[in-house]
Amino acid sequence: MLFTNGDNDTFPLWYAQEVEGVRQDVTVIVMSYLNTSWYAKQLRDLTAPCKPNQNPYADSTVVICQRPYNARLGPKVYTNDLVKSPAALAFAPPGQRPPTKTILPMTNAQIDQIASAAPFRLSESQVFTASRIQSVLRADEVMLPADMFLAFIIKEAIEDRPVYFATTTEAYRELGLENHVLRQGVAFKLINGPIQPDLARGILPMPAELVPVSGPFVDLPRTAELVHNVFVEHESFPDKFTAWVDIATQQIPLYYGYTHYTLAQAYAQVGDSIRAEQEAAQVNRYFRLGNMRRSKEQGGTL
Repeated sequence: MLFTNGDNDTFPLWYAQEVEGVRQDVTVIVMSYLNTSWYAKQLRDLTAPCKPNQNPYADSTVVICQRPYNARLGPKVYTNDLVKSPAALAFAPPGQRPPTKTILPMTNAQIDQIASAAPFRLSESQVFTASRIQSVLRADEVMLPADMFLAFIIKEAIEDRPVYFATTTEAYRELGLENHVLRQGVAFKLINGPIQPDLARGILPMPAELVPVSGPFVDLPRTAELVHNVFVEHESFPDKFTAWVDIATQQIPLYYGYTHYTLAQAYAQVGDSIRAEQEAAQVNRYFRLGNMRRSKEQGGTL
């Protein structure tokens, strides 16, 4: 499942899933909707494993139950990790086997109660625990219904399916999970337990001053593979764009720039100055495009 922020980072994904048929097994969860009871109920139902002989595609207008992952349609960076032996499937980690339960096992009444609750401020720090994750919720933190649902979902799902946050949202900060997220491409993967830097595997910590854009840790080989070989944009993008399409989405190219910036810093850490310079050049391409419309509206030239 992938947590997103709002319209700009959510609707394109829903289009890709429902029109293009891309990774329909992924549950895209938009945080701004998670304050409502109807959306929480929908998430509960569409992530429930299908019953015997239940067809998730029986009605093209309704998501009936959890849609299965089709390895043939997935990038090799993911399918190479899949467990091939049926005997080993039961012991495989989340993401290499089908999920076994819904992400939100609540009754309608329980969901309605949380969704109707007024925002409240924590009077003191509290510890949040989910499997091998332990974090601190800071005193004075304001908790919304979406934050409560997020906590329940993570507790229920962390051992059953992969959990990601788009880099466009910092929802994980509401639960103090900053040190449990690992950048992989343009998303942060929630790791079930403390993240240990590992130079041999390319798991690198980021300097504190870069964390707001890079995240606290980066998976260098996975991020490089995704950015350069999986998230391949149209050949004219971004260099042949003379201006960004509209002001509402103008920051979208910047998130790709931040990703290349993170890669540049990571390569510099491991002493690969050539790749660091190549990634820095990519940063400039996306930042130029992300700032174009703003420059024009302020009277500048493109």
